[in-house]
Amino acid sequence: MDRQYDTLYAYLALGQRPGNAGEVDERTRLLVRELAAERGGCRWCIDRVRHDWRAAGLPVDLLRRLGRPETGDFTERERAALALVETVACTAPGPDPRTGPALARARRHFSERAMAELIACMADHHLVTDHRP
Repeated sequence: MDRQYDTLYAYLALGQRPGNAGEVDERTRLLVRELAAERGGCRWCIDRVRHDWRAAGLPVDLLRRLGRPETGDFTERERAALALVETVACTAPGPDPRTGPALARARRHFSERAMAELIACMADHHLVTDHRP
């Protein structure tokens, strides 16, 4: 009997973590999740984010331009978030993500709480490699 409550409490706690705090608008959050999933190569994550994207009624053609945010219909805020994903999620040599220009750019657009939410979104879809229980 106690075990069922443990599961319920776990789901409630999951809803309170930074990635679900609501500091970042849904479109930006979904863009970050999609790019992180693509960079992580997780097919399940990619499918899940695309499902959420369509459910939100957002334009699917925008996802095709995700790798080129400077040329798409992205806001400066979205571009900063996507640049942060590229810096954190990619293993290519470059500036230290803790001190580099992508972090400074993102901080101009997002509060610390919003930054935590962005990082949580990235972690959900880039750092997790196995979704089996």
